[in-house]
Amino acid sequence: MRTHILPVFLFMAIALLSASPSAANQLLVGTATADITPEGPVALRGQFHLRISKTVETPLSAGVVALESRNGDQTLDAAVMVACDLIAISDDVRRMVREEVAKRVAGLAPAKIFFSGTHTHTAPVLDPGSFVLPKEGVLPIEQYRAFLVARLADAIAEAWNGRAPGSVTWGLGHAVVAYNRRAVYADGSARMYGATNVPEFRGIEGYEDHDVNTLFFWNAEGSLAAVAINVACPSQVVEGRSTINADYLPTERAVRGGSYSAIVQSNLVGPEGGQVLVDKTVAAIDAVFVPRE
Repeated sequence: MRTHILPVFLFMAIALLSASPSAANQLLVGTATADITPEGPVALRGQFHLRISKTVETPLSAGVVALESRNGDQTLDAAVMVACDLIAISDDVRRMVREEVAKRVAGLAPAKIFFSGTHTHTAPVLDPGSFVLPKEGVLPIEQYRAFLVARLADAIAEAWNGRAPGSVTWGLGHAVVAYNRRAVYADGSARMYGATNVPEFRGIEGYEDHDVNTLFFWNAEGSLAAVAINVACPSQVVEGRSTINADYLPTERAVRGGSYSAIVQSNLVGPEGGQVLVDKTVAAIDAVFVPRE
């Protein structure tokens, strides 16, 4: 989050590098990616009504970055960031992943593992009891959850066991990714996705955060190993579909591509309740943003 998450990550990275005054301090970095795409139809989180996925339009993934600050053979501090193409990470899933990691990895305190979701509305439900599912034609929520926990635990173990000397840098850029989505009316009310072609429309509620905050993790050879990208925009472009879709992030990853295609990407969603990526094609503009007479 621009005002919370990124400063925490920056503070964490600085703390890991400066936990002791000794010049021998070293930062170790490990990375991994997990494919968390469900292997069958699942219930989707993000709407009040039940949706069952009919197809996979894009895969879902999780990016893992493991950090450890050391002074010789002594561990000074550690942290593992796990960013998932999910609406959020439930308390139960967080607990279960930490328990599984403890079985696979020695020397990593479970509380040092923390999670984030990209807030896509076309990813699986994680909480049993959220919906009454059909008896056939859909994976039980518990079955996908067990699959997810195993995949995340394996990726965390891979990242932690693969950590090696590295470094971290940060950057700040700007891109118009999200637009404010709340219309304000003459009576003082505001509505998300409210009509703008009515006489009582007075304007867009305002404030758009176009910052793109980044953390770059490098190996000892100076090659980029992972990047954490923080944009104040949820993954809600295709939020109403009955499909598996990581939303706009796969497009962003594909654009990155080329020599950077093997880099682990950790997507962090900043505070963005009032803004979203909007389809600005002519057809969409004509359909929604019709000028008032």
